[in-house]
Amino acid sequence: MVSLTQLGSALAAKIGEIPLVAAEIGSPANVSFYADAFPTAVSLARAVYEMSPGRILVAWVSPTVNTAEAMNAWAHTFSIYVKAAKDRPVLPLVNGIVDGTPDSNAGLKLRNSPVLAGTLPPEVLSIERGTDGDAIDHFEVKVQIEETGD
Repeated sequence: MVSLTQLGSALAAKIGEIPLVAAEIGSPANVSFYADAFPTAVSLARAVYEMSPGRILVAWVSPTVNTAEAMNAWAHTFSIYVKAAKDRPVLPLVNGIVDGTPDSNAGLKLRNSPVLAGTLPPEVLSIERGTDGDAIDHFEVKVQIEETGD
């Protein structure tokens, strides 16, 4: 299994390289990977709730063992939580993540190029609206990244 911290960090970095995304949120540094760490990072729900506007948070959600004919060992689901900057629409950010091209991808969209060696490109599973405890909306893009072997 690949390092989930490396995989999540690589996905966050690639998202930050998408010019539209970086322009909308002000800086690639506003895209981060949520790494569970006791006692400071023990609640993904809290991290999403506390996200400032103009931030994107990438979080590893779950693995599955892939038994398909392709013989890829693991498939990892990531959630990409999106909050637009103040007075900015969120849909361009969502579109940028789904259809954007990171600067280092030689013209390939994020969903058409692996984010880390030993993996396949991210597959978009869903795009959903979520609401936090204060009834503030955010968007969640779920992607799955399969490993190419074990």
